[in-house]
Amino acid sequence: MLLGGVVLLVMSMRQFTRADIDMRPWMPTAGIMDKGLYSWTRNPMYLSFAIIYLGIALLIPSEWAVLTLIPALLVIRYYVIAKEERYLEATFGEPYVRYKARVRRWL
Repeated sequence: MLLGGVVLLVMSMRQFTRADIDMRPWMPTAGIMDKGLYSWTRNPMYLSFAIIYLGIALLIPSEWAVLTLIPALLVIRYYVIAKEERYLEATFGEPYVRYKARVRRWL
């Protein structure tokens, strides 16, 4: 599980690098990433973080770490992703709205 999460993260990041789009969430973006992994999920990096986190929690093993995954995902979903989606919709308008309608947030 841990290795799968790392592979997913690396693949997600490589797509941004190859498309020459800045992946840092605090920087302006030049386009909508909608190919490859991003045609299956709008947030493969956050999905990979969750998989890595769960893999570590199970490897340790730590019930506490497993239980804190849910609040962490809620913060990511309702604060981080929501903020990014508002920004992308304001920046790219209808093309991003169509992308959101076509591709699920997580899986």
